[in-house]
Amino acid sequence: MDFFGIGAALKAAFDIYFAAARHTGRSNTLADSVSEGDLVLFATHADLRWFRSLLDVRDPNRRVKLRVWSERDYPDIARTHVSGKVFMDHRLVEKLYDDALSRCAREIAMIERRQHSNECSRPNRDDLVVTLWRRDGL
Repeated sequence: MDFFGIGAALKAAFDIYFAAARHTGRSNTLADSVSEGDLVLFATHADLRWFRSLLDVRDPNRRVKLRVWSERDYPDIARTHVSGKVFMDHRLVEKLYDDALSRCAREIAMIERRQHSNECSRPNRDDLVVTLWRRDGL
């Protein structure tokens, strides 16, 4: 159990930051920053299409590689030849942090369940006293 509520506090802080950062021009800033040969990774196809439209308005001839990120496709993405920098769209960064926090919460819950099941399978102190009493003929 996250007795101190650290996970909930981190989740609340993330949510506040993510909400406050909406409509601040992050996508436009990224579109202005990428150069020919760069790779930009996205959380969804919709985000990729939106970004493509931003790039097309600025310079339709700029060759920037755009890919949707997935852990399953990571080997293919890792083999993508990039002559420039690798960027991640803000929604992908948010998703990766949120997923990591969720994995951590699941791991804490799993440890708690595992410990609980181990405690249930161990004899309690009273059972042990009765067993010793019978064994010793008391």
